[in-house]
Amino acid sequence: MKLSGMARENRSGAASGKTTAVPYVRRRCRLLAYGAVLLAQVTAVSAMDRSICAPDSGVTLHPDGQLNSCVAREPVTVKDVKCNSYSLISFHENGQLRHCVLRENYSYGPIVCNQPATISFYSSGQLETCDLAKPVQIEGVDCNQGETISFFENGTLRSCGRPL
Repeated sequence: MKLSGMARENRSGAASGKTTAVPYVRRRCRLLAYGAVLLAQVTAVSAMDRSICAPDSGVTLHPDGQLNSCVAREPVTVKDVKCNSYSLISFHENGQLRHCVLRENYSYGPIVCNQPATISFYSSGQLETCDLAKPVQIEGVDCNQGETISFFENGTLRSCGRPL
């Protein structure tokens, strides 16, 4: 079974009812309970936005000046991947997420990637590796919960087995 690239985040237009693709939008979301208590703050970013980086976290840049990697200062959402704060996040030169430590389990087709483990993607957006949150069968191979699953860039299974 082949898996397709990451789904894009969509936002519905309030007045028109239209759906607009919003792949790289920077915004801050605050979830409030009882109107006064701040439960979580999550930042959705583009790959070029260095404001996600913790001060003195050793920011690295690609030759064109875009963000390569840093330690995230708060939870970050890139497309629909929710990454942990105070962990390394990196991007490919084309702006696609390279890897991060998951803040929440992430579903990619039939695969559910476990948090707080590292997830990685190819520059095409295709899933490269993650640790499984639940068992799955891919191409006739049974992969168990807790195992690391890896794919070739074309989406075919490379391996699944215990993490090293």
